[in-house]
Amino acid sequence: MLKDNVNTFVLNMENLSYISSAGLRVILLVAKQMQGKSAKFGMCSLSDSISEVFQISGFDKIIPTHATQAEAISSLGA
Repeated sequence: MLKDNVNTFVLNMENLSYISSAGLRVILLVAKQMQGKSAKFGMCSLSDSISEVFQISGFDKIIPTHATQAEAISSLGA
């Protein structure tokens, strides 16, 4: 997908209950690649525990997070 001409990508985390450091690295890699393409990337529907991991790691400062998928799509202009 990153090789395609995708201009906006929303990662829905609704069913995610755990994320490892490897998962965080993959998300950071995607965010950097999207930024390099001047594309928009965001996440939505993070559970409280996943949101806490993103806040502690500082990812919430790098990657926009939204309460719902509709909110993310609207905010990112998809």
